[in-house]
Amino acid sequence: MTSSNPQILFSEVQRFRQKWLWAIIIIIAGADAGLFLVGLIQQVFLGQPFGSKPVPNGALISITSFNLVFVGVLVWLFYYAKMITEVRADGLFVRFVPIQQTFLKIPLYNIASMKFAAYPRFMLGIHYSKKKTMYNMANTGGVELLYNDGHAFLLGTRKPEELTKAIRQIMTEKQ
Repeated sequence: MTSSNPQILFSEVQRFRQKWLWAIIIIIAGADAGLFLVGLIQQVFLGQPFGSKPVPNGALISITSFNLVFVGVLVWLFYYAKMITEVRADGLFVRFVPIQQTFLKIPLYNIASMKFAAYPRFMLGIHYSKKKTMYNMANTGGVELLYNDGHAFLLGTRKPEELTKAIRQIMTEKQ
């Protein structure tokens, strides 16, 4: 998306909206919450001990409450999370909300090459290694910046052509 702001050449907001990912999240969260609720109902309301070594009712209520809040917060974080990518006149910026409070500026100097890259299907989120840094929510691929020192920065996007064009424009203007 090209912004009407002349300072922003490219802007993209991505979220975790893959159906397969949400199916996994809902199944795991539902099974986890369901297990604790069944135990709570069985032991506290029906009077039958839950498990071979049941905990006291107060502890079970506390553990179940904590678990439901924890699972709810995790599901909310996946729903709320987003990756914002901007190419501005002064560089490439990425922010992974809610993990990063401010934008991370990606250096555009010292780049040996830039190309489209396909990612493994389940490599979502932020990944760091000695030779690579990856930010990805797109699940479709993105742009790989390879620096002269051998380090690679991979940035997931649903619009690789637009992103590459904007980065090239900034790099050309900086020369």
